[in-house]
Amino acid sequence: TTCSKILNQNIKNSCYLSISQIKKYPSTCGNLINQQEKDECYINSAMSRKEIYLCNKILNQDIKDLCYADAGNKGDNISICGNIQKQNYKNLCYSNIGLRGKDIILCDNILNQDGKDYCYAQIGILNKNISICNKIVNQVQKDMCYNIIGIKTDSAAICNLIQDYSQKDVCYRQLAKSTKDIAICYNIQRPEEKDLCYYEVADENKNREFCDKIQGQAVRDFCYRDTVSAKSDISICSNIKNQNEKDSCYSNIAEKNQNISFCGNIQNQDIKDLCYWRIGLAKYDTTICDNIQNESVRDDCYIRLIPWSQNVFL
Repeated sequence: TTCSKILNQNIKNSCYLSISQIKKYPSTCGNLINQQEKDECYINSAMSRKEIYLCNKILNQDIKDLCYADAGNKGDNISICGNIQKQNYKNLCYSNIGLRGKDIILCDNILNQDGKDYCYAQIGILNKNISICNKIVNQVQKDMCYNIIGIKTDSAAICNLIQDYSQKDVCYRQLAKSTKDIAICYNIQRPEEKDLCYYEVADENKNREFCDKIQGQAVRDFCYRDTVSAKSDISICSNIKNQNEKDSCYSNIAEKNQNISFCGNIQNQDIKDLCYWRIGLAKYDTTICDNIQNESVRDDCYIRLIPWSQNVFL
């Protein structure tokens, strides 16, 4: 090869290293002098070419273990994992093969309990099987397993298996939102989480009556504001205590109905101007721009509507 013709050993080594990095030829790895570079050459070739035998040529045990672990991650031969000395890499190897095959038997080969629990949790979730979650020792991992399966299967009963009350409440809330079922919110213990559940279900259903169940004033105001629709009665906005949120509610209904008379209910002048601006642009009507108090906003409204104005030169 060209590299073999180079007399300077350092330059020759760099030549072989460059070829190994670009071409991934394992035959060039043996020509490298530095053992670290040689090991890295073999692992790069093994990973790119999926040739496991190259891992055995590596002297550094950590790099060799990583090489076998990567091979296990890309295949389904568990005997590969037996070649790994470092336990965390071996656990990763068994876990990855188990996840691909959705097979919990491989989780049993993992000695570290945290690694075993993680493997059970991931395979339990993939199979949507809570009996696999039951094998988990760590309660946090077990609750997480129940949580995800409960939401994926639309099962409030599975959410109820969660021991941590905050996680259980989150499971119920997410399930209520995905199913649009307000009754699931009743299972939630924490008031702030229950309010959020009512809000999200109300928003999903665009049903303002659900907002009435909310205890916290701020969340209730958000709920009234966000559940408005084109058919909403403008009186819904009067239920909102916070003036800015009330103004936003009027603005939303005005825009949805393309009715500038609703903009007149807005107290905040900036929000009122924006209400007129949006409807004016939507209706291509410069006369609506006339209602805007802020000069720069009014001028912007006129300028944007020039292409549709009949009196631009008058």
